[in-house]
This record gives sequence, structure tokens and C-alpha cells, in this order.
Amino acid sequence: MNQLVEIHTEGEGEVDAGLSEKVGRFVGELSREADKRVGLRKTVELRWIEDLRQKHGQYDSDTEQKLRDNKKSKLFINQTRPKTNTVAARLSDILFPVDDRNWAIKPTPVPEIMGMSQESSNLRADAHDTLSDAKNRAVEAMLNGDAQRQEQAQQAIDASEKVMLKASEMQEEANRLSKLALTRSNMMQDEIDDQLKACQYQRACRQAIQDMCDVGIGVIKGPVTGYKPRARWKPSDDGTFALTYTDSKRPAMYRVDYWGFFPDPDLTDINDGDIYERHMMNAKQLRRMRHRKDVDKEALRRVLKEPPSRGDNPSYLVDLNDINNQKTGQTTELYSVWEFTGILEGDQIETLIEAYGSEGFEDIYLEDGTVDPLAEVSVRIWFCNNEILSFGLNPLDSGEQLYSMCTLEPDENSPFGFGIPYMMRHPQALLNAAFRMLSDNAGYGAGPQIVIDKSMVEPDNGKWEIKGTKIWKLKTSDVTPNQRPFETFDIPIHQAELANIIALAMEAIDDVTIPAIAQGEQGVNPTETAQGMAMLMNSANVVFRRWIKNFDDFMTKPNIRRMYDFNMQFSDKEELKGDYDVDVRGSSVLLVREMQSQNLLMIVDRFADHPVFKPMLKEYEAFQHLIRSNMLPVNEVVRTETEYKEELQRLRDQPSPEMQAAQMAQMEAQADREMREKEMASKERIADLEWQSRLKISESSYDATMQKIAEDKNEREDERDMQIALSEMSEGNRASAAAIAADQKDRSLAVEVAMRDKTGESAGGAV
Repeated sequence: MNQLVEIHTEGEGEVDAGLSEKVGRFVGELSREADKRVGLRKTVELRWIEDLRQKHGQYDSDTEQKLRDNKKSKLFINQTRPKTNTVAARLSDILFPVDDRNWAIKPTPVPEIMGMSQESSNLRADAHDTLSDAKNRAVEAMLNGDAQRQEQAQQAIDASEKVMLKASEMQEEANRLSKLALTRSNMMQDEIDDQLKACQYQRACRQAIQDMCDVGIGVIKGPVTGYKPRARWKPSDDGTFALTYTDSKRPAMYRVDYWGFFPDPDLTDINDGDIYERHMMNAKQLRRMRHRKDVDKEALRRVLKEPPSRGDNPSYLVDLNDINNQKTGQTTELYSVWEFTGILEGDQIETLIEAYGSEGFEDIYLEDGTVDPLAEVSVRIWFCNNEILSFGLNPLDSGEQLYSMCTLEPDENSPFGFGIPYMMRHPQALLNAAFRMLSDNAGYGAGPQIVIDKSMVEPDNGKWEIKGTKIWKLKTSDVTPNQRPFETFDIPIHQAELANIIALAMEAIDDVTIPAIAQGEQGVNPTETAQGMAMLMNSANVVFRRWIKNFDDFMTKPNIRRMYDFNMQFSDKEELKGDYDVDVRGSSVLLVREMQSQNLLMIVDRFADHPVFKPMLKEYEAFQHLIRSNMLPVNEVVRTETEYKEELQRLRDQPSPEMQAAQMAQMEAQADREMREKEMASKERIADLEWQSRLKISESSYDATMQKIAEDKNEREDERDMQIALSEMSEGNRASAAAIAADQKDRSLAVEVAMRDKTGESAGGAV
């Protein structure tokens, strides 16, 4: 039976009287069983009413009347509400964090992949030993010059390398298959996560957790489809739009009202029996069921023709209205619509086949056409006032119950557990009694008790009451000194003794529920060390671990497993299907986030650079868990895995810090070398200029010196020639020669002056 569409009829024509009678008897059996379960649960419902009264800080009617009649204090110091809400809030916060899931989908261990990986490891180990031995033999043969043995060793090396290559290929294939299975399981996980978000699964579970804390049980139902038809506007042929209703194909999970949940009271595990769920509906709600395709509209019309009976209303509705102070007296008349989910057998199956056809029941027939007495059919039936409104098969081929129920404190004798109000019933009563006594005692002792002798005095205004500046008249003058018309007596206040009782009651409340430290209070002796605080929190979490483990086992795991079964059976996304396991992580991960944060920091700090353990560490996942453990949104703080790999590759492409430092040092040395070369070149240019300047100066000095030498030589030769000429001349001629010599001397003096102005040095003349 793999179809999701439920079997239904539209009621055409007259129904066979005999068949109608059979169906009526069948529905009657279901109704009698439902009424029986309602009667058997009366005691439990009375306890639930008392639990809710206590949570709302109200006394039951008998206690309140007694206090009123005796004119006693009616104080109710409500510690039940904060304790109940604290437990519910803590469980919800742990099980449903804003940045994580309390479940996961993981691939099951595949024997083929594990065998392939193991075979690959064995082949690699054997080939490695053979290869090492062959290489040693090859070296030995080469040293000995044995070509034949060297060739044999080389053949062994080649064979071993082929085996190792084959082992590597097998391991790569095993890794590929494992990665594929992980990818597909992640796709299934994301699909289920999207479906749960669409149906507000976390909200339903938080309501169920509140129910667990209030009365002891929380119930979730699903996956179901078609319960809430979607209204859509569709265009018609004439261009207008019409409102139509279509069944939603997405699976949904709902919180079930525990007042309408009736499992078998004799069984502690609801999966071992049938479930009856009562839906209290008014006429409008019942009429709205016509939009569901699995509803027999003719049967629905017959039910609506008769008004609901006032006697069908459960008594708890009146009590709930009284507790909430909304209204008193009878409630609105409602229809009791029952939903049966369970197993049908024998003649029941035959009756339904005769009434609704055999579609979906093909597997229950024997070869002779009779119903197999071993056959069981899991069905869902809606009925009201002896009318079957809807009939369908269980949508899951597994036949698993569609309900999950979890208790806070289990009851060994019934499926209904106990909540926080029941657990602290007596300590709350003790606390209330102590506060009432303290209040009454304070009222009695607020002023003195006054005794008046009426034979001696009477009020002037005729009113026997105590007021300030009031006049009293003596009725007799015969009053002795020891006689007093007024006497006062003080009633002692026992505040200290009653305060001790109150403190004991508060300690008892903590002992039977959760310790005060779990609410953020350390008491009169606060812990001053982090290690001591961690030990206290670990002790305080012991009870929470047990409650969360119960929620994991009885709520989260079956819910997610049914969602997985639903998608495997009905999803058209073949790429996400596979053999997976549900991993619940509430008690193992989410509860101890603070301790995990410290442990993760220690692991990352100690093993991130360890040569042996670093290859075993998943750095990306470890950092994600570290961010989650600090209650931070991972998506806003951490890069995606793809971005992380890209950034990692970019960093790998860049040189290491040591290489960067070496490159920087090399660049600095190169720059320093170039600077020194430039400086040396500059100095060489300066030295060359200085040398050129000195050379020019030397050349100028040499020319001047040579010119002076030549002039001196010429002058000496001229003087010698003149002396010779004078010696040969007459006296007259000597005078003429002297004049010539004087003129010659004047020219020499002019040359000397010119040379001195040019070179700054004397040419050896008279100047």
C-alpha cells in the first residue's frame, strides 16, 4: 500500500440497508471504545485540573470555602508557575536553539563501502611490504652484477606498484561513494528541515514541552496531509477568479491537545495500541471539513442536520473556564468528532471493503478470495454520531503510529506521566500553609486584645468600639485602686519560627523539581571559582539530561524517522533518497554547549599544529561547533565551506611568512646594494671632475712655465746679442743701443704684467 490518497465515497443513491447496519455496528463499536476510554481517564483529568489550578495560583473550591468560612487568610504564594515555566523554557532553549538542529540525518554504514575500504588497506599494506623487499633485492643484485636477479626484482617492483595503484583506485572509489552518500543524506536533511519549518514544527514542539511541564505529557502528530486545505484564487473561463480549495501535499506536524488524546490506558507504550483523538468542533468548524477530498459529504450533511447534544461537552471545559476566570457555567454546544488511528482485523476489514471498495486492500486476500486471518490493516477513520466522515489507509507503508508522546515523569501504570505541579504538590501546600499562618498571626498580633469590664464603664456614644480620644463613663463610683475597667493583652508574633517553615518548604520545592542554581540563583554561599561553578551546573543538569534524553527517544527520533519514511515513499526527488539513520543530539550536544566550548578551545589549541593528530582534526567543522557553543549565528560569522576552501587556496598560493620575510630582506639588500652602487658612481663622477679640473690647472701651469722659460731664454739671448753688438759699436752707437735696450726692457715689463694678470704668478721679471 504505497498510495497517499485516502479512500472515500460521495454517497450516491440508496445504501443497502444490511450494509448500512453493518457499518453502524462497526461505528458503534468504535464509539463505545472511545466512551470507555473517556470514563477510564476521569481520575487523570481531575489530577490535570488540580495541576492547572495550582499553576494559576488557585485553591480548589472546597479549600477556598473552608478558608472563607473560618475567616482565614487565602494567600497563595505561587511557586508552581515560575518553576513550571523555567523547566519548559530551559528545555525549549536547549532542544531548539536558533542556530542549530536537535537532529541530523546520516548515512548508515554500507558494508560494501566498508569492505572496499578495508580491502584497499590490506592490498596497500601487502604491496608496500612486497615493494620494499623487491627494491632491496634489486639493489643487492645490482651490486653483485647479477642481471637476471635484478630483472626479476624489477618485475616484482612493477607488479607491486600496479597493486598499489589498484588499491588507490579502490580507496578513491570508496571515498567517492561515501561522499556521495553523505551528500545525498545532507539533501534529505535539508528537505526535511524545510518541511518542518513550513509547518512550524518547532512551535508545535515548544507547545508540547509546555504541556509536558504542566500536566506530564506532550503529543505531536504527523506527518499528515490534507488536514488544512489551502484556499487559492484561480482564473475561470470567463476571465473572473474563483476561490478553490486544494489539499496540501506537503507533510505537516501538529501539536495534539492532550485533553482529546486517548491512547489505550492499559499500555505504557502508545505504539502497542490504537489511538482515539477527540476534536471538539462547532458547526462552522465541522462544515469546513467539506473542503477536504477524503470526507464523505453526505455523511457530513446527516451529522449537521442534528444539533450537538449539550451532554456531549466534556466536563473539563467548564473547569478550564473557571480556572482562567473567563466565564462560569455551561460552554457552547460542540460536536465530538473522533479520529481513530489503528489496526483493523477480520470482519471489520470485510465490512469496510464491502462499504468502500477493495482498493488498497489487495494484499490481504488469500488465493481462495477470503480475507487472510493474519492480515492487519492500519487505517484512519473519522466518525461522529455513528457516521463515518472519512476513511483512509495509514499513509506510511511502515504502518507506524502517527503520534509521538513524551512524558516528563513517566507513570509505571499508564501512558500519562506527571508534570511539575504534581511533583511539587505537597511542598506548595506547605508553603501556602506557612504563609497563611504567618499572615493570620501577623493580623492577630498587629494590636493588643482589649478586655473591658462593662459593669464599670460604658461608652459615651453608646458604641462598643476602640477609637482615639473616645469618652467612657464610669457606671459606679465604688471603684477600688486595684480595679481596672480596661486590660490589654499582646498576642506574640512567631515570625522567626514560621520563616523557618517557609525556608524548608522552598528547599523542598527545589529538591523535588530543579535546584535553584538551574534558575540562575546560587543561594547564600555563592561559588567563586569557574571550576566550582562548572561542577554545580553539571550537577544541576543531571535531571535535565534525563528529560532531554526522554524527549530525544520518544519525540524527536520517531518524528524525524516518520518524516524520512514519508519522503522515501512519496517524494519525487530521487537524488535525495537512500538508506539513512536519524541522529538525535539534544542530550549529547545541545545541553553541554558551555563545556563543549571549553573543550573545543583546548583541542584546537593543543592539536591544531600537532604532527600526528592534526590530520585527524576537521578544522572547519570544529570551528563551526565552537561558534555554535558560544550561541552565535554561524551563517553570519563563518564563511561557507566553498568560500572557506577558496580563501584557503588563495592563502596557499601566497608565499609563507618566512618566505615573505626572506623576499623582503632580499629586496632590502638589493635596494641597499643599488644605493651603494649609486653612491660609488656619484663619488667616481666627483673624483673624475676633480681630476679633470686639476689636469686643466696643471696644463695651464705647465704652459705658463714653459712660456716663461722660453721668454727668459729669449731675453738672455737678446741681452747677449746686444752686449756683443755694443762691444763692436762706437760710442755713439752704444747710446743708440742703450736706448734700444731700454725700450726692450719696457716691452719685457709689459709682458711680465700681462702674464701676472693671467696666471697670478710672476714670469720671473722685475714686477
